[in-house]
Order: sequence, then structure tokens, then C-alpha cells
Amino acid sequence: MAQETLPLVSIVTPVYNGERYVAETVESVLAQDYPRIEYIVIDDGSTDRTPDVVRRYQGRLRLMQQSNMGQAAALNTGWSLSSGTILGYLSCDDILHPSALRKVVQTLLDHPDAIAAFPNCDVIDAQGRRVRRAVARPFDHLESIVDPYCYIGPGSLLRRSVLDRIGGWKPYLRLAPDREFWLRAGLMGKILLCPEVLACYRVHGGNLSRCTSRDSAEEYVLVAEEFFARTDLPAQALAVRCRALGRAYLIASCYHLRGGRLVACLRAVRMARRHDPRLDWGAISMTLVREIASGPLQRLRSWRRTL
Repeated sequence: MAQETLPLVSIVTPVYNGERYVAETVESVLAQDYPRIEYIVIDDGSTDRTPDVVRRYQGRLRLMQQSNMGQAAALNTGWSLSSGTILGYLSCDDILHPSALRKVVQTLLDHPDAIAAFPNCDVIDAQGRRVRRAVARPFDHLESIVDPYCYIGPGSLLRRSVLDRIGGWKPYLRLAPDREFWLRAGLMGKILLCPEVLACYRVHGGNLSRCTSRDSAEEYVLVAEEFFARTDLPAQALAVRCRALGRAYLIASCYHLRGGRLVACLRAVRMARRHDPRLDWGAISMTLVREIASGPLQRLRSWRRTL
């Protein structure tokens, strides 16, 4: 396909105090072999050297600055300023392989009935060392309603028509705005996985620090309750309501435990069992024990084993 007929892809990176990783993120976008990219970086009121780092790339991207409003609001700002018919986002600590956008765009071109596509990715640590390989898996909307882990990560692209119909990320969410967005988007059509590893998702202390607050602990419950309050859900989605709320409360119990709120943790466990009596007490106990003993990556692993 001739370059001039390829769709314009708009990528937005929201960043707040991301001076440690943002240069690597930016360079991974600028190194893409796809020829039609609009790149917008939204500095969300950083107080470190983030703006200075990003300004090194002026002329190759668009830098916008705003007062601190949170990741979701910053992403929405970027998308509202964009011109592409295909949209994407990349967190300020994640990385794309050079062919990522070209191959994900081709997936969308090959499947005009798909609303979005995303690549497989590796998990890396703070130093960029690979700690898990190929962690994504095919998107199943019904499964995603129950499973609180969002597999749609760096390198994901969606058609602008999706944003026009359902709106952007919810600004009041801090921990799971991406998962909530893809739950809504999944009601519209197919979301495809490109099985090749084309991106890296970075896990470090900073990007999980939000989990300790009380509001963040309850966020997965809020997302589930709002989703099931919709009046347009298919019958198969409504059928997994109890399981989904049970898992949401179990995640809340882990976050409360991490924040030192033992009473709130036990209350969330009771709510999890009330919604889904099939949750095994042994698995719940092991999850909470691992939560006490483990670091960020081990937490993700233990949640997956249980959920």
C-alpha cells in the first residue's frame, strides 16, 4: 500500500514525573518503521525534569503541558488534539519494538470488522531486564468481565470511531481506567491479538504505588458495579455478574491489605465470598499471604493464579 494511502496513527503518551523512563519510551515511538505517525506527549503537571527531557525531541513530536489532572484526563486531552483515524496510547515507561505499529495497523487493515488490535508483550523490570515473556493472550470480552487483569497493553490501537461512540477514559479512575475502557469497547466488536511480541510493559514500584490508597482499593469494585448498571448488556454478560463482583472484591482485599487496612481487607473478603461462594478459602488465604510477602511482579503472578 502506498504511503499516502496509509491511515494516520496518533499515539499519545501521558506523563507525570517520568524523567527516568520517558526518553526510552519516546525514542521507541520515533524509531517506528510505520511512515505515518502523529506523536503527542501530554506533560500532566510534572515537577521533575520531564518537560526538559521531552523537549529534546521537539520537531519530531508535539509536547503539550497542563496542570496535573491524572493519566486518564491527560490521555483524553491528547486524543482530543489528535488527527489520526487510528488511535493509540503508550505509558511513559513502556517500550515499542520498531515494527510494532506497522504490524498492528496491518492487522486492522486485514480485518475491517475489528475495532481494535494489540500486540503481545514482555514484562520488564525497572532496569529493562525481561522478567516474563509473552504475557498477553487473545481478548475474550466475557472472560475480561470476570478477570480483573487487563491484557491489552502497550502498542494497542483502536479506530477513532470507537472513541467517537463510547468516549475516552474515565478521569475519576486512577488504577483501572484502561480496563474499564476496554470493557465498554468490547461491547462494540472484535479486539484482536497480534501474537508476536512487539512491546515491553515495565513493572516497577512507581507504577503500582497507587494501589495503596483506600479509593484505589475499591476501584475494581466500582468498575464492575458501573458496568453491570448498564442497560445494554447481553445475557451472557449478566450471567457472570456474581463471579465478576467476587473477583473485584478479592482484588480490593489485596489492596486494603497492602495499605495496612486489615478490617477493610476482611470485609472485602466477606463481600467476595458473598457474591461468589465458589471462591476457595484456601486460594484466598494463599493470595493474601503472597500479598504480604511479595513485591509488585509476584503480586501480579499470585493474582493470576488465584483469579
